[in-house]
Amino acid sequence: MLKKIYDLKIIGTGLAVLYATSLLVFLRFSGITDLPLRTYIYIGIFGVMFIGAVAVVSLKEWGRRLIVVMSAIMSGGSMFSSGRQN
Repeated sequence: MLKKIYDLKIIGTGLAVLYATSLLVFLRFSGITDLPLRTYIYIGIFGVMFIGAVAVVSLKEWGRRLIVVMSAIMSGGSMFSSGRQN
């Protein structure tokens, strides 16, 4: 049981670093006026996913659910918007 908790904390920490890095990259480019609205949506999604990853490290079930839901939203949004240019 302790190994599963340890693995969960390692995965959650890795996800938190990944989401924080993605969030910082999008925030870095958010000042460019020519970027589409989609950029600001991704900033919100990665911010929420980062919060979810921190909750996963704290062993909160709602954090895992939050990551799954936001990943589905991001995947669905990228599938529907791949043919359009903003």
